[in-house]
Amino acid sequence: MQRSLLAIVALASAATAQFTVVIPNGTATTEGNSSNAFPWGRGTTGSLEIQTIYDSTDFTLQGVNFPIIIQGLRYRANGGATSAGGTYSSCTVDMATATVDALTPSTTFASNMGPDLTQVYSGPVTVLPVTASTPGIWAVDVPLTSNFLYDPTSGNDLVIFSHIPPPATSPITGNPGLQLDVQSTGALASRIYNSSTTVYPNTTGTIGTSHGVVVEVTYVPAQGLYAGFGSDVQGGASPLTVNFTDNSFSSDPAGVLGWAWDFDGDSVVDSTLQNPTFVYQNCGTYDVTLTVVDASHSPSTLTRTAYINTDAVAASFTYALIAPGVMQFTDTSVPTPTSWAWDFDGDNVIDDTTQNPAHFYAAACTGATVTLTANRLCGAPSTATQAIVISPSTLAAANAGGNGTTGASAGNIFDVQVINPDGVNICGVTCRPYNYAGPFTMDLYASDGSYLDLVGGVVRHQVPSAWRLIGTGTATSVGGTTTTSQLTFVPLTSNAYLPQGNFSLAVMMTFQTGSAGVCYTTGSAANWGPFADANMVISPNPTVAGGLGKYNLFGTGANSPRVFNGGFHYSTWSDDGAAGIGFAGTGCANSLGQVSALTPSGNPTVGSTLTLTADNLPLSNAIMCTGYGNTTSLFGPLPLDLTSIGAPDCFLRVSTEAVLFVAGANNQIVWNFNIPNNPAFSGQQFYNQAIVIDFAANSAGAVMSDATGMLIGN
Repeated sequence: MQRSLLAIVALASAATAQFTVVIPNGTATTEGNSSNAFPWGRGTTGSLEIQTIYDSTDFTLQGVNFPIIIQGLRYRANGGATSAGGTYSSCTVDMATATVDALTPSTTFASNMGPDLTQVYSGPVTVLPVTASTPGIWAVDVPLTSNFLYDPTSGNDLVIFSHIPPPATSPITGNPGLQLDVQSTGALASRIYNSSTTVYPNTTGTIGTSHGVVVEVTYVPAQGLYAGFGSDVQGGASPLTVNFTDNSFSSDPAGVLGWAWDFDGDSVVDSTLQNPTFVYQNCGTYDVTLTVVDASHSPSTLTRTAYINTDAVAASFTYALIAPGVMQFTDTSVPTPTSWAWDFDGDNVIDDTTQNPAHFYAAACTGATVTLTANRLCGAPSTATQAIVISPSTLAAANAGGNGTTGASAGNIFDVQVINPDGVNICGVTCRPYNYAGPFTMDLYASDGSYLDLVGGVVRHQVPSAWRLIGTGTATSVGGTTTTSQLTFVPLTSNAYLPQGNFSLAVMMTFQTGSAGVCYTTGSAANWGPFADANMVISPNPTVAGGLGKYNLFGTGANSPRVFNGGFHYSTWSDDGAAGIGFAGTGCANSLGQVSALTPSGNPTVGSTLTLTADNLPLSNAIMCTGYGNTTSLFGPLPLDLTSIGAPDCFLRVSTEAVLFVAGANNQIVWNFNIPNNPAFSGQQFYNQAIVIDFAANSAGAVMSDATGMLIGN
């Protein structure tokens, strides 16, 4: 390849002298306008992968208008930063010519790096002690163990890719914790990073455009002959056609004069063209070697090991629920495999070997780990795993992330409207914890009305007596940041049935160890919802902020607006005919300050006897009210405020088609409800509430229990 190298020839006498250039451009003598701990100040907690892509003009605008050999990197502390110093014992640094523009990178690390990817350093990295009296010193020095040839005149940008493994595999002495100098305004540089220990090393990161860590590059002008090449593809199905491109460099004015290519690692020259094409007929992995010659240097040879991989599959799949409990899986692997092995339930047993199978899950609402192992011809197996949820319906709220509430426990509060007359049976909740890898507990609470209603003059989300625990479950978080964490399915230990009506719900997570967070979405009313399907609505009232972030469900502190990142997995009676019984409204306290609850013996199925136990009865008796609805009664619309008859803060919440006085003992009563063994009763709905006799409570001589809604099922 012919190149104009007058600038290098002029520098020939100084070829052994080292030079430096500080990038991004403009930061050599002027500090950047920001600071960050990336990449060499993560402290004792951090793993990190970060690519910084610098524009070629960061070099050319400073007079580096010729190919250079990069030999070292130094990073500058931000002015005023302090650090006790320390050492990361095991780090690596890669360099490559970028395949993208510095300001339009991909979140996939591999997509940003050209075929000249080179590991230029492997070993410890030391952060020097820094005091506030010595701002702006070059506190991190990375002398490269392998040089890197870069030509800024090509117009291609430069990738510097740093890897700090998790502390468990890369012990840290001291506490680097250093804020590095960063240029974030107008900088022709971007970063792509992932700092999740649990998924290190990862394949994707988070983009921060116009955000360049200030680095001093040590280099020498390139002298000599350097073989180099790339290709349009490095893999695919056989027969595979590959177009090779020579990008060798020679400092001889005549440039490179000859090329010898070995495409398949057999030490036989296959082509002497500069930019040849070769067809790989068979499945395999191939080394590619290029040897180049010029008029003044010894031949230069470059071998890229395992550069071409034919029939190497990248496994992937999609899935869709096509019938109750039946999931259709579709292979989307590239290139198309010749064999498939599916594990549908995470037990490491192969369940199917067809390309696009369907699988029946007996549980109507459950989570499963599905793995596809696929390969093509002689190619190595590739595996793709996804955590899926099988449920007739899923209603998801926002999932933009980007921020969160952190503590030993954390969660979201928001309003929900159930619009299906049969109600919904919630079997699982999807939520989004972050900065935590391990088991956690999720508790689902319900209250009637909006979370911003006043209860006794106090906003509802601060009143413990207004909330009921309706479901609980455990799951394991895989970790990640607010932007890289994953939605996690939490199956409930028993379904949480909600009848038709308006509720506020709280999804609260408790973490087993340490402090963690739960993601939410912030922003304007445009982000608040509503999020709706045919059966229920999350955040139904557009004039009410989409929800709260809270550390303590009943505490006074709250962050607003905070929109729930997650969703509900549920069924309705028309899906599976399942029975359900659950919370329909709160009661009011008796003379002892207690509220009576109705506890069912099980689900109200056809042919069974359901018992409801009412507790906290001062006189061990009550009047059980049973009705068909919860919106109207003989006395007017429901709920009916009983203040006018001497029972303040008490509400009748069910219609009263049937009433029965029940006497009991030990401050309890047991009410039996016999359900005929007749399929015609499946789908019938009832509501229940107890009038608790308590002469000392108020002038009415009674208070009300919590209300339940129940749906008879099969």
